[in-house]
Amino acid sequence: MRQKRVRQWGQAACAAGALALGALGVGPWVADAQPTAPGEAAAPPVLPAGTQSLEVRRGLIVRSSPQTAADIRGRVRGGTRLPAGRAMRTTDGCGYWASVGVDAWVCGTDVQPSSRPPDGEPFPILRGRGWLPHSYLIVPDGGVDAYASPEAALARTPTERLPGGWMRRVSAVPGGELYRISEGLFVHRNEVRRLHGSPFQGEELASPDRLATLAFVARDRVRTLHANRRQQRTLARLTALQITGEPEPGVLQLADGQRVAASDVVRPPRSPRPSAVGATERWIDVDVGTQTMVVYEGDRPVYATLVSTGRRERDHATPLGEFRIWIKVGTTTMDDIGNANESEDYSVEAVPWVQYFDGSVGFHAAYWHRRFGNRMSHGCVNLSPKDARWLYGFTTPVVPDGWVAVHPSANERGTFVRVRDTSGG
Repeated sequence: MRQKRVRQWGQAACAAGALALGALGVGPWVADAQPTAPGEAAAPPVLPAGTQSLEVRRGLIVRSSPQTAADIRGRVRGGTRLPAGRAMRTTDGCGYWASVGVDAWVCGTDVQPSSRPPDGEPFPILRGRGWLPHSYLIVPDGGVDAYASPEAALARTPTERLPGGWMRRVSAVPGGELYRISEGLFVHRNEVRRLHGSPFQGEELASPDRLATLAFVARDRVRTLHANRRQQRTLARLTALQITGEPEPGVLQLADGQRVAASDVVRPPRSPRPSAVGATERWIDVDVGTQTMVVYEGDRPVYATLVSTGRRERDHATPLGEFRIWIKVGTTTMDDIGNANESEDYSVEAVPWVQYFDGSVGFHAAYWHRRFGNRMSHGCVNLSPKDARWLYGFTTPVVPDGWVAVHPSANERGTFVRVRDTSGG
């Protein structure tokens, strides 16, 4: 899905990143003073003795250097305890700035020194055995009434009507008849549909040679090829297979002795390392022709899966080229409300594990469909929730625990991304 506007703070981050450092005339440092003459007392330490962490009082923005006008490095949730690095006094209203990571600084007025060790939860938080951080629903075609309270819902006195196709984060209401959505409104449970996402996950490759033997079933209910019909097997779509040979053109041999038509499967292609990528650097290869993604460390493929890139119609095709991830966001809302080029508005809430690499085009989990291996999106690269979470943890910049978003920096570049089309179409 292509996001026409980055709803949380990506655009603000981009604008802030364009500011020249120091352009606003930030006040000079006041370093921990050392005695300059015998008997002169040293200045007190910036942080209290025993400080191990800096507790975030409320959500804050982390800067890439100790200045209020510096590039935005990331955003942190309230309650997180960040590691306390070196601190320096300032005269810019912060009192001091403290380092909390690589190219990561916080203003002293936004944190509280703590003797407790650093602590924070990965965001978005995934609890239990599920593969999504929230419960979700979709509004059916034609829309649905929404109510300001459970009482209003039972009395059928709506506040507004939600458009069809809108997707929302949801929680159940005691009694079982209603759902509460994030806007604080209530909808009748039997008038909407829950979305559970796909359990599909690609494969972490045990060896580089595995990629050459890997295939995914690309169609629904594929039958294996066997002269004895009773010995044929039905293969579910998205099943990962091991190919051991090609006994005849258009026919593939499977590890269990069965055969399958080559046209019924997708084989992620291997690619040489681009010249812009280092010998051991991590990078991502997306092929819109096969609807696959292969992740590499240098020349070694380490992960392969099916994706859903942009549809061909209405200029939704995923852009081809070479990019780098410019921001990672735990969750964000994606919509196209008011865009005259769209036949109808869409609004999709709390999309998890988002990584933008070309403006508002990026990788993210798609919890609303299971058609991976097919073009489905408004331009982004749709991943299954499990694949999106894996990729989010693999790429750079690294998202520390407690952070809800992060930008690359001078010392931590975003992962290289190449999008190509081997089909020639």
